Amino acid sequence: MSDIVNVINGLGHAIERLEAAAAQQEQKLLQIQQQELFPAATIPQVSNSANTVDPSMIANKLDSAIEKVERMLREG
Repeated sequence: MSDIVNVINGLGHAIERLEAAAAQQEQKLLQIQQQELFPAATIPQVSNSANTVDPSMIANKLDSAIEKVERMLREG
């Protein structure tokens, strides 16, 4: 059971890092939108299409992991 607790704690830390990365991405998006409003101050932008993430895929994987953990905890 302690392995599950350790993994859950690790998942909590991963979620915190994910939330921080999402906040940073939102800030970058805001900066891009501001640059579009004021093109004279535009900084060359780098495409990050290689880092595109499908939110529904991540949500499905998290839902599946949560269900498995809940099932294991119920079974004891």
